[in-house]
Formats: sequence, structure tokens, C-alpha cells
Amino acid sequence: SALREKYAAEIAALHRQHAAVMLQQELDKVVELERVRERGRREIREQKTVLQQEKMVLQQVKTVMQQEKRVLQAQAMMLEQEKTVLQQEATALQQDTTALQQEVTVLQQEATVLQQEKTALELCLLSVEQECLHSGKVRAR
Repeated sequence: SALREKYAAEIAALHRQHAAVMLQQELDKVVELERVRERGRREIREQKTVLQQEKMVLQQVKTVMQQEKRVLQAQAMMLEQEKTVLQQEATALQQDTTALQQEVTVLQQEATVLQQEKTALELCLLSVEQECLHSGKVRAR
């Protein structure tokens, strides 16, 4: 019976050792899982920080692009105004050109009239000279 108790005690000790080993293995697994979970949380916090920084940068880029858009719109308005001014100047130049062409036409007409008057005066002069020659011949007889 003492031998039986001795073996029972040893068996019980072996069972306790086995249970202790199994518990230690479970505890090691739990500790490892906790480490992995904490590492995952840390990585998520780091990613969140990076994403927040990227968001801030993108907001700054958006602000700059909006400012550039406003500048380009202002430049477009200025160019549109310059275009209008140039169109008005072109219209004025066209009107000046038309007026000058009309003046040239008037001057050409006046030159034609003067040429006709000159021709008429030359014919008149010839006629007078012929009369003078004719009357001089008549007197000479």
C-alpha cells in the first residue's frame, strides 16, 4: 500500500508537471498574442499619424491649387479685357482707315475735276490763240 501511495504521488506529481507545462505553454501563447496585438496597435497608431500628416499636406495642396485657380481666373479676366480693348482699337483703326480711304477718294475726285478744268482751260487757251492767229491773218490782209 505504501508503494501504491508512492506511485500515486509520483503520478500525481507527473500530472501536475504536465499541467504546469501545458499552462506555461498557454501562458506563452497569450503573452505572444498580447505582444502581437500591441505591435498591431502601435502600427495602426503610426499609420493613423502618417495618414493625418498626408491629409494636412493634401489640404495645403488644395489651398494652393485654389489660390492658383483664382490667379488664373483673374489673369483670364485681364486677358479678356485686353482683348476687348484691342478689338475696340482695331475697330477704331478700321474706321480711321475707312475715313482716310474716303478722303483719298474725295481728293482723287478733286484731282480729276482739276485735271478736267486744266484741260478745259488749255482748250480755251488754244481756242484764244487760234482766234488771235486768225484775227492777225485777217488784219495782215
